[in-house]
Amino acid sequence: MTKLISIVSPVYGCSECLEELYEKVKSAFPNNNLEWELILVDDRGPDDPWSTITKLSKIDHRVKGIRLSKNSGQHMAIWVGLQNSNGDWVAVIDCDLQDDPSIIPELFSTAIDQKVEAVIVNRGSWSDTWFRRAASRIFYNIVNLLAGVKLEIVNVPSETKDE
Repeated sequence: MTKLISIVSPVYGCSECLEELYEKVKSAFPNNNLEWELILVDDRGPDDPWSTITKLSKIDHRVKGIRLSKNSGQHMAIWVGLQNSNGDWVAVIDCDLQDDPSIIPELFSTAIDQKVEAVIVNRGSWSDTWFRRAASRIFYNIVNLLAGVKLEIVNVPSETKDE
């Protein structure tokens, strides 16, 4: 059974990356029995990405563009993208290619193999302060306690690790 993966990406200040993002998403899904849609949510950034989004949606029906009426912030753009996704699974990625779309099929496979409903990518070591790391640990412990959701770090091997 073919699964549809929705890739939601809030777009702000990175219109020059959109064509490359589309190409990388497209190349991430060859011959793996997964269908995909790319939902680009224009958060009304200073570089007006709408023309690029509409161009991409005209050349590939799997690209969907949503334009917010005003700048509402990344979280609202993600929420709008999630509300408009049709996928069996959803991946949220940054449009600036900070997140590598090629890993999405691996994440899906990991979720299926480990029988989990969500996978959060561990980007490796961060240069955050001690306070920030401690606050993150506390946040995840509170989510685990209050929501009854166990958030674990699952390392998915990737050839695109940051050094």
